[in-house]
Amino acid sequence: MDSDSRVFYNGGKDRIVALGRSHHIFNEFAPLAQNVFDLYGQILLTGDSSTRMFTPLKSLAERGIADDFDLMTWLHERIWLYESNMTEEDSCISTLLCRIELIHTGVTCFAETGGQYVSEMARAVELLGVRAYLEESIMDCGEGLPPSWASRTTDDCIQAGLTKVV
Repeated sequence: MDSDSRVFYNGGKDRIVALGRSHHIFNEFAPLAQNVFDLYGQILLTGDSSTRMFTPLKSLAERGIADDFDLMTWLHERIWLYESNMTEEDSCISTLLCRIELIHTGVTCFAETGGQYVSEMARAVELLGVRAYLEESIMDCGEGLPPSWASRTTDDCIQAGLTKVV
């Protein structure tokens, strides 16, 4: 749809290749197509992207264990404690749950702001067939960090190459 509320049907992948009534465009382009789908009466939307996800928090953390706290209590006593105790399997399951919810809303690509087990997040992403940019969450200083996080430095993570594009 453009700024004049005109709807463009049957546009090309990267650009609009024709304008006109659906049956004229169908007659012109159907012979060139490998597949033709009858979408009469349907709405076809492109996949959306989410540019700031917190996948580990989508499983249980946003479902009651961290409601109604001030920021520091929320971080130090709830979220960091929860996330630092997640296992590799927890990370995969959390990513699957989060992605399934997003697929239902039309999100097919996301950027993860950071998690502890990037390889397991990548496994979940590949299972679902969505696209993602994944990063490992690192913090090597700061008050209240879980011990397992404080022991890893930025250099450790850079050496491990823990950014993945799936």
